[in-house]
Parts: sequence; C-alpha cells; structure tokens
Amino acid sequence: MALNCRVIPVLAMILIAGCTITPEPITTAERVEQAAQDREKLFVGQQPVAGPISLAEAMARAIKYNTTQRLRVMEEALAQRQVDVSRYDLLPRLGLDLQYQNRNNQNASSSRSLETQRQSLEPSYSQDRDRKSAQLELVWNVLDFGISYYTAQQQTNRQLIAQQKRRKVIHDLMQDVRDAYWKAVSAQQLGERISEVRSMAEQALEDARAVERERLQPLLQTLRYQKALLDVIQKLETLEQDLSQAKPRLAALMNLPFGEAYALVVPTPEEMTLPVVDIELPQMEALALVQRPELIEAAYEQRITALETRKAITRLLPGLEFDFGVNFNSNSFLSHQTWYETGLRITWNLLSLPGRLEGLSLAETQEQVAEAQRLAVSMAVLSQVHLSYRDFQNVVQRYERARQLLAVEQRILENVSNTEQALATSPLETIRTQSNAMLAELRRLDSYAALQAATGRLHASLGLDPLPPTVQSHSVADLSVAIEAVLADWSAGNLRTESNGLAEPDNAPKQ
Repeated sequence: MALNCRVIPVLAMILIAGCTITPEPITTAERVEQAAQDREKLFVGQQPVAGPISLAEAMARAIKYNTTQRLRVMEEALAQRQVDVSRYDLLPRLGLDLQYQNRNNQNASSSRSLETQRQSLEPSYSQDRDRKSAQLELVWNVLDFGISYYTAQQQTNRQLIAQQKRRKVIHDLMQDVRDAYWKAVSAQQLGERISEVRSMAEQALEDARAVERERLQPLLQTLRYQKALLDVIQKLETLEQDLSQAKPRLAALMNLPFGEAYALVVPTPEEMTLPVVDIELPQMEALALVQRPELIEAAYEQRITALETRKAITRLLPGLEFDFGVNFNSNSFLSHQTWYETGLRITWNLLSLPGRLEGLSLAETQEQVAEAQRLAVSMAVLSQVHLSYRDFQNVVQRYERARQLLAVEQRILENVSNTEQALATSPLETIRTQSNAMLAELRRLDSYAALQAATGRLHASLGLDPLPPTVQSHSVADLSVAIEAVLADWSAGNLRTESNGLAEPDNAPKQ
C-alpha cells in the first residue's frame, strides 16, 4: 500500500505535465539571430578574389562554393554514411540482459489435490527474495540476414546515385556559369560606352526640345527628331537593364557576397575562336549513352528494383534462426547457477504467403517499369544530343552573321566619324550610328555567349565532366587550372571519353 501511495502521485505529475505541453513559436529575436548566422555561414571560409576572374575560375568557384553543389556533396556524404550503417544490419544480434529482482516476502506456494481438493503439500519456496540474473545471447536469423544483405546492396546503389545527381548538378551549374559569365563580359565591355552614348542622346534630346520651344524648325520635323532620339535612349536603357543583372547573377553562382565588386578576364576578339566539334552524331550518341548521369542513375535504379525482387523471393522462405546463450542466476536453490543454451527455430507464417506472393509480383512489375523508364531516359538523351548539336550549328551561323554585321557597322561609324562627313551629318545620325555600332557589337558578344552556352549544352548532353578524374588539390587555383585544361581540350575538339563520372573522391572539392 505504501508503494502505491508513492507511485500514484508520480504518475499523476507525469500525466499533468504531458497535458500541459504547448507549441512554442520561434520569436522574432530568434529569427533575426538565425538570419545573421545564416548570412555569415553563407560566405565563411571562401578564398577572396585576388584579380580578374576567368571562366575557369568562375566555374571552379561555383563547384567549390555554390550552395546547391555543396548540398549535393553533403547528400552524397550522407548516402555513404547510410551505407556504413546498413552494413551493421548484417551482423547477428548479440544481446545482454541484466536483472535484479526483490520481493518483500518469500515466493512460497503449496499444492492442492485435484481429486480431494485438499492441501497435499505444506507451503514451500524455491527462490531467494533477492535475485540477480544475466544473459548473453547470440541470435542469427538467416532470413533477416538475407534481407539485410540485399538492403545494404540497395543502399550502396543509392550512394552511387547520389554521385550521379551531383554530376548532373555540376553540368547544370557549368551551363549557368557559362551563360552568366559571357553576359557579364558584355556588361563589363560595353557598360561605359552605353552610358556615353546615352548621355549624348539625352543632350541631343534637350537641344531638340529647346529648338521646339524657340520654334526654329517646323514642329513635325522636331517631334520626329525627338521620337528617334527617344527610341535610341529606350534601346540603350533596356540594354543597360539587361546587362546590369549579369554580374550579380554570376556572383550568386560563385557564391560571392552580394555587392562585392569584381572584374572579369575579357578575351580579345582573336581569342574568341569557334569551338571545334569534329565528332559525328553516331559517336555522340554512343558517348552520351555511356556518360550521361541520368542513364547511369537509371541503371542503378534498375539494380535497386532487381534487388527488391530478390528480397521479395527471400520473404517467401521460412525463417531459420540459430541462438546461443550464456546464462547466470544467483538463486541459491538452483543446482546450476550458470548454464549454456542453444536453439534452432524455424518459423513460417503461412497466412502471409498470399500477400508476399503479391509483393513478388509487384517487385517484378517494378523491374519492368524501371526498364521502361531507362529506355525512356535513353530516348530523351538521344533527343537532347541531336537537338543540342543542331542548336550548336545554328548558333555558329548566327555568330558569323553577327561578326559580319559588326564589321559593316564599324565601317559606317568610321565613315560618319570622318571630320568632313561629321560636318554635314546631324547629331541624330551620329548618335544613331554609334548606337547601331554598339548594338552590333553587343549582338556579336551576345551571339558568342549563345555559342558558348550551346557548346556547354552539347558537352552536357554528352555527359562530359568539367573536372578530370583527379585534381592536384581543392584550392580555387588548382581547380581553375584543371578546368582550364579540360576546356582547352574541348575547344580543340578533344572530347574526354576515359572517365564516366566524378566517382573518385578527389573530384569532390572538400568543404
């Protein structure tokens, strides 16, 4: 009774405490503190920008510091940890059980005759009031081992899938960096010139409005002149707005702090050569079907579904369990206080067989679906190869036309800028000519950026990786050198085919 008097209040307190739990919302101060910590963590440990950034360095910084890429690296590391954990499921179960028991009186009992219902034995006991016992038991279930074995194999394939997902992220990231880099180059090259021409146009517009107020020219002629100037100013403002987003976008891809000023390496027109693609479409198809991370991922998924079928077959078998135990009991009435036990158990739930047969049928259907999905991905990959190659050819032609147009516009600008010609030319014609020449140069730069983007899409459609199988170190400088060498090989038409992905640990920049 005394024990119950102590236990009941404790249980009542636990029950009351459980009923009084209420959700606690995050306070504004906590959110502010978390935001400050996140902002600091976003850019901590990064190598500072020491000079103009080349395309290779921009790619290296994106691979090393981009938050999406770092997330994929962590996911891959997590998948590896899960593989390590799953291996422990293959071990037999080794259990240790320690007990201490106490009674406030003896565990005594007597016997009663079944026929006469009279007590046939005086009360007796065969157990101490205080007892200690221990058991060390080793149990190995063959069925559980088989299922755990297949599960561990599935987890290793998921870890390999995480590697291919990281490859895919890098491919997409490199395409974005290419596009943003060349647009940022255009902004850096043309930014000051756009401002100069726009200032000239705005000054000419003010002069035209003064002429209108003083009625020095017919009103219709003056208005048409102002309209032409406004059209030029509007084009220049639109151009400035488009280019102003390029460098912040590139900075975000490289994970640079927002607002940090940086310069880019601007190649000369002689260095802006056409990439060489001298591989035939059948070779591209074969290369893509071997290299693309999506197809490798689909193959691993097919492995996982095949292992799921094997697990379903294993579940149809009866369970076979071996156990071996060492026991100790301090009860003084026992003749043997220490003993060994061995056992063999076979279990088979016959009522679960129909459901497990359905599970086997489901697993076989999943194998067929996985095969169909892999074939569908293969078809999509081949389509991307053909489309990216056609797009590359079209962009090459557009770039050549942009170069020709720029040459003509530059000759027109030289002609208009001639001293004798300038005396007979209106300011509008001079401004319009300079604007057209600058727009032509922008189109040439934009078409070259499109050419680089198309080249990147072509390389990505083939499953080529921007990093070699191993790198000297994971510093930005060494990564840049490695990427620069790969890009040079690609531009020369030497497509890498010896590596099928970033499977080596050295390819993953350390965080």
